Amino acid sequence: MSSNKTEKPTKKRLEDSAKKGQSFKSKDLIIACLTLGGIAYLVSYGSFNEFMGIIKIIIADNFDQSMADYSLAVFGIGLKYLIPFMLLCLVCSALPALLQAGFVLATEALKPNLSALNPVEGAKKLFSMRTVKDT
Repeated sequence: MSSNKTEKPTKKRLEDSAKKGQSFKSKDLIIACLTLGGIAYLVSYGSFNEFMGIIKIIIADNFDQSMADYSLAVFGIGLKYLIPFMLLCLVCSALPALLQAGFVLATEALKPNLSALNPVEGAKKLFSMRTVKDT
């Protein structure tokens, strides 16, 4: 009877597996949300006119100012575009996972696992049939 897995898991068993971090999450849905969010960001903020403006200023000034000033300007504009993009990626990856599995703090999944540092086990995972199937 125990080898027969046609019965649905009980609510307690589902909660226990969620605490271990073994809840179902579709990776394809998360990837699709990240892709759509990235495309939406690039369409709305994808203009590099500010970067090109700085390059034009650098060339027009004949490099009279220090490179640190130019680098600071490029860095500031880079952060202006990068921080919202990183926040968007965080939301687009966390939101579908939270909607699928709910918010459960998997304490057992957060515990350090020293056997994961074993190079032999890592090589077994790297060359396993599951890895071949997933790629």
